[in-house]
Amino acid sequence: PAGQTGPSLFRVGCLGRLSSFSETDDGRYLVTLTGVARFAVAEEIEIRRGYRRVRADFRDFLGDLRPVEENSSSFDRDRLLSALRAYFSHRGFDANWDAINGMPDDALVVTLAMVCPFEPAAKQALLEAPTLADRAEVLLTVLQIDVHETPTDDSAPEPDRRRAS
Repeated sequence: PAGQTGPSLFRVGCLGRLSSFSETDDGRYLVTLTGVARFAVAEEIEIRRGYRRVRADFRDFLGDLRPVEENSSSFDRDRLLSALRAYFSHRGFDANWDAINGMPDDALVVTLAMVCPFEPAAKQALLEAPTLADRAEVLLTVLQIDVHETPTDDSAPEPDRRRAS
């Protein structure tokens, strides 16, 4: 439900650092944020200069500030890459598979979570996943669902969503 300040906020957000900023010739701004740490929204506080603000609680996400240890992940990378290949093929995306295959597990999962054009609810589920392994499992599920539910072209018929009685 919407509040007095606008649409409801998700319960988990991400603190970002402004890592680049530029203005285009047509007056648009290109802003790149680098994620620093996730937080729980403790409460929304007074709007300042037109921006919504929250009191953030970082306690559950202090691990985001520690470097990921090499080989600390515990997910099936081959299964994830197989699902990614199917997703890219289904969507008609090209990829540099040499670069993808050479990425460390943490960079692979985080990069895919950022760049894949998932719906906001899927992006939020990825953000809220507690660990890298959990995030990889959510990513795998989202990739698999997309391949099985999204028609490959606009002429594909809509699925019959009626239930058999």
